[in-house]
This record gives sequence, C-alpha cells and structure tokens, in this order.
Amino acid sequence: LTHHLFPEHHVKRNVSNAAKGFQFIKKRKAYCIAVSSATKCDLQREEGITEDRIQVIYEAADREVFNHIYDTDRVDKVLEGYGLERQQYFFSLATLEPRKNLKKTLEAFIHFKDAHPSSGIVFVAAGKLGWKEKLGFNNRKDIVHLGYVGEGELPALYSGALGFAYVSKYEGFGLPLLEAMRCQVPVIYGANSSMKEIVGPHGLGVDAESTLEISNAFGIIFEDEVKRTELIKKGYNGYFSLEPFAD
Repeated sequence: LTHHLFPEHHVKRNVSNAAKGFQFIKKRKAYCIAVSSATKCDLQREEGITEDRIQVIYEAADREVFNHIYDTDRVDKVLEGYGLERQQYFFSLATLEPRKNLKKTLEAFIHFKDAHPSSGIVFVAAGKLGWKEKLGFNNRKDIVHLGYVGEGELPALYSGALGFAYVSKYEGFGLPLLEAMRCQVPVIYGANSSMKEIVGPHGLGVDAESTLEISNAFGIIFEDEVKRTELIKKGYNGYFSLEPFAD
C-alpha cells in the first residue's frame, strides 16, 4: 500500500503496477490476507475493502534457517568473507530505496560515532539496490554496504551483530525484524505502521525521522550490557508471543 502512502518514494511503474493489482482484486471481489492488523486497516482506508473480506495472518521467519549461531567459528567464517572478522558492528538488511530510511539511519550512526570516537564499531548494511536512493558516505571506512546477501549467510550476520537497525518509514510487516529476533540480536525499529504491532516492547522503537532518537538507541545497545541482554531475551520471547488475530 506504499503506492498510496508514499508515492514519492516509488518510480512510476511501481505505482502503476500496484494500482492495477488492486483493480484486479476488487474486480474479482477477492478476499484478502493481510500480513498485519496495520495493513488490514490500510486496506480498509485506502482501498475501501470491507473488514469481512480481510483476514490477518502474520508472516514468520523460517525456523529452519533463522536461529542464533552459537558456533563462533561458523560466524567468523562468514564475517571473514566480508572482511569483518573480529569486528563489532550494527547490522541492517533492506532494499536500498527511500522508504527504508537507511540514509537517515546512517546519519544517526555517524552522530553516535561522533559521541563515541574510539569505539571502533562499524555499520554493516546488506540488501540489493532498489530505486531513488543514493546513500553517499563512500569516504567512511566505518560504513560498509555488502549488497545482496544470500539467505544462507544472513543468520551468521545477524548472530554476529551487536544490534539490528530497521528504522523504516513504513512497513506492511517487516520480516527482517522477526529474523533478527529469532537470531537473538536486539532490534531498533521505526515506531510506526505494523512495526509497533510486530515488535512493540520487545525492541527499541524510535521516531524514524529523528536522528537523535535513532542515535540514542545505538548508544543504549552499545553502552548498556544489561539492557542489551534484556532486549535479546525480550526479542526472542516476543517472536513467539505474536497474536495474529488481535487488532
């Protein structure tokens, strides 16, 4: 539904294809599966689909793939392939496009680093190139963009991270959040749309437009080991406490 809510973040073809898709749905008088209650509400408001034609069914992370890797040698082997061995890092996974808000997230990371100049921590972003977004920051050695990463390597990248940042402006669901929670890494998320519903008190929710709030969340995870451990436990337990049919 982002073609309605954030058309400026799309190319024209995306908006056109999404609109045609919904025309087809309404022409067929189809029932809809919404991946969150937030998406259900957006369907009702933006497309006029009535509540009785929508069922909420949450997504889930693949439990055969996304689990914390306790074998540090396995994690180190993956990290070594990216030149990240023995490196402390925050991790992000998202297609490179404006709605994912990675540029603002990186600005917040730089703000955090300015306050912790001797930390040595880096920001590692994974995800394929999308549209209408150029990050810059090419001159910074503490920001690494891996590009597309296959599913087989993601659990190691999650497991090795100090924290996971997913501060999107809007999500219909936000599956990487659940992947991170299963892999027992504390999450920072945009406190909007479905993410409030999916993560809630099990992570650090921040204003996606606030560099200061995002930066402070980095600081909490970096500085407070007790809070970090608490967030790991809350995130993992929170994954199993989702209520799929609760509005």
